[in-house]
Amino acid sequence: MNQLPAKAALYYDEFHGCLTCGRICWKGSHYNKVKISLRIIQDLLDKSKKQRAELREAYALVPASHCRRRALCCTLLPEISLVEALAAIQCLLEMDPITRLRLTRGLVRYFFLNSARITSCPFLVDTNCLIYKNRFFGCRAYGLWSKHYYNELAAYSYQMKRHNQKQWQNLGIFLPHEVVDFQVPYCPHVKPDVGTSVDDETLPHAADKIEILSKQLAP
Repeated sequence: MNQLPAKAALYYDEFHGCLTCGRICWKGSHYNKVKISLRIIQDLLDKSKKQRAELREAYALVPASHCRRRALCCTLLPEISLVEALAAIQCLLEMDPITRLRLTRGLVRYFFLNSARITSCPFLVDTNCLIYKNRFFGCRAYGLWSKHYYNELAAYSYQMKRHNQKQWQNLGIFLPHEVVDFQVPYCPHVKPDVGTSVDDETLPHAADKIEILSKQLAP
């Protein structure tokens, strides 16, 4: 009990010790905030069934493809929309408890470290994607853009990362330049399957549909 802050010992009477790190935990104000966040997520899952079904239709607009499975596109987690995030959460809930716990830890680690360290996508295990059938639009479209269009997207992504870097600097936190400057390289080895075709108009059409689905769920 001597490890507890004075106010915690004063206002709380239920504590738990971690056998791994030895820290003492209690249900402080953050506990209710977490409960509220989980309730919001559950509400979004309940009301997004239609949008998540239509998300699969939008994904179907992206031609099936094949590659050398070098997992270059898994170097970073791609930008994802709200409806895609909800679909991923649903996949997480349907996993076995051990896999779900391991992946949740990986997602939390990625969330806190990805701005300061180049880390692989938390859904990637070896060269296999845990949610491959439900992978995000950015994963599906990687390598299908023309190189010119991909370079334009990469330049825009870099501008956003530079903006984030300045925001962090305002808080006294300086992000490594090697992380800010890093871009997933263009891959010329991704090819549409036989009988399918793709161009730089098809993919934005699918992306626009996904964005519309997300806006339907925005508070």
